[in-house]
Amino acid sequence: MQSALDAVRVGEAEAAFVPIENSVEGGITTTLDELVAGEPLTIHREVLLSITFALLVRPGTALSDIKTVSAHPAAQPQVRNWLRANLPEAHWESAASNADAARLVQEGRYDAAFAGEFAAARYGLTALETGIHDAEKRADPVRAGGTPGPARRADRRRQDLGGAVAAGRPPRRAA
Repeated sequence: MQSALDAVRVGEAEAAFVPIENSVEGGITTTLDELVAGEPLTIHREVLLSITFALLVRPGTALSDIKTVSAHPAAQPQVRNWLRANLPEAHWESAASNADAARLVQEGRYDAAFAGEFAAARYGLTALETGIHDAEKRADPVRAGGTPGPARRADRRRQDLGGAVAAGRPPRRAA
């Protein structure tokens, strides 16, 4: 998340979609910390996404071979019940992102990663299981942040999220 927000701050990207909260445990503190710590960004849009994960492994890995799993800490509460039911002995290791977890599986550091199914092709992995989630019919808000600028008609609901968090008040939902 930091690299996505940094890319916006230095002008390498116009905007970045980042998770602000998840439907299981609430705020994603990593994102909120990054928004407060850096140059101010403005929320341009909110999209609700139904979040599901795939269990990504190196080719030839069976479910019974998995002893370690990894993902971003925000993913853990969203797969906790699945993990308990299907891999109760597996040890959880947090990664900087779900993509980083997939990379670490590719390198052999962990046996499996919870990530988007699309990451399997990028890292030469196989999706052993798909559609993994513990929260049926829930959607998580993902917000697009960009650099502050003059408000346009379509941007009336923009908000400086970093300022709201720094002031200790909850951010308003963006449209």
